[in-house]
Amino acid sequence: MLKVVGLYGIIGRSKNVRVVIGSCFVVEDGVHLADGRSLKYKHIEGSFSNPNLSMSICTLNWMTMVAKDLSSRIKRRPLVLLELYCGSGNHTVAMAGTFFDFVLGVEIDKKLVEFGSQNLALNKVDCAKIIKADSKKFCQRVLKRRRRRRQQQLKEGHDNRKKIFMGNTNHEEEEEEEEEE
Repeated sequence: MLKVVGLYGIIGRSKNVRVVIGSCFVVEDGVHLADGRSLKYKHIEGSFSNPNLSMSICTLNWMTMVAKDLSSRIKRRPLVLLELYCGSGNHTVAMAGTFFDFVLGVEIDKKLVEFGSQNLALNKVDCAKIIKADSKKFCQRVLKRRRRRRQQQLKEGHDNRKKIFMGNTNHEEEEEEEEEE
C-alpha cells in the first residue's frame, strides 16, 4: 500500500509570489514493482511528476521488462543506459541496478537534479548518476567526441567497427515459414 510521508507543508501562490510554510515536497513510499522491489520517490512541488501512480507503476514495470529482454540480447558489457530529460529520476531509479551496469540521467533543471540525486540515495542506488546539462548540447558533445575518436582510429589504421545485423539471420526458419504458407 502506498503511503505518503513528509507531507508537512502549505504552499500558496498568487501573482508570481510563492509562500511555503513547512516543506515543499512529498515523499511516496511503497511504490511496489512486479520484480519485487519497493521504491521511494521525493517529488518537489511545481515540477513534473506522474500524478497517476498506477500508470507510473505500469510504465516502470514495462520498462524493466523491456530492459531485461534487451540485456539478455546484448552481450557487450558494461551495459550503460543514457536517460535524457530524466527529471527527478523516476525512471532512473527503477532502471538502475536492474539489467544495466550504469545509468546516467541528464536533466537541465537544477532542482530536479538535486531531487533526482536524493531519490537515488533514498533507494540506495550507487550505479547511477544524474547530471545537470542541456540534453541537446550533451548529445552533441558526446557525438563530437565519438567522431574525433573514430577519425583518430582510422588515421592509425584501426577499423574495429562491429557489424550489427538486424532481423532474422536464420535462413532455415525463413524457408520453413514460406513452405507453411
